Amino acid sequence: MHCFALKAHLTGDIFVGCSLIDMYAKSGCIEQSQRVFDSLKEKDEASWNVIIAGYGIHGHGNKAMELFEQMQISGHKPDGFTFIGLLMGLKYLSKMQNLYGIEPKLEHYACVVDMLGRAGLLDEALKLILEMPEEPNAGIWSSLLSSCRIYGDGRD
Repeated sequence: MHCFALKAHLTGDIFVGCSLIDMYAKSGCIEQSQRVFDSLKEKDEASWNVIIAGYGIHGHGNKAMELFEQMQISGHKPDGFTFIGLLMGLKYLSKMQNLYGIEPKLEHYACVVDMLGRAGLLDEALKLILEMPEEPNAGIWSSLLSSCRIYGDGRD
């Protein structure tokens, strides 16, 4: 895909750039994602969100947070998608609400539950579920149960 974009002179297109960043991140090539992001002449919220999420997915919370700070310095305002990317790498529900006035939604909680579960922090994930202001949906419970199955914690 990247070769085609180069040959067709599409690498300057923000949509193509975001797609390439996402493609490389999802395939585990986060360094290549960063190169594509750095090569963008103009960055928008979507491009920032994609690179932040890429680092978050791979557990590079500090780098995701560093990019988050750069995003704000560059004059771009974070949105709910920005925090989903951050939540994949870090716990930022309270910062999201307190500093930016963005009320965490079920998908934000789901990201944190999934992240904690993947890290084997099942008690923390359950505690978050029980403290959520909304009723957890089936997806959140399924995420926790999948993690329990992986880590062999089938307690009652």
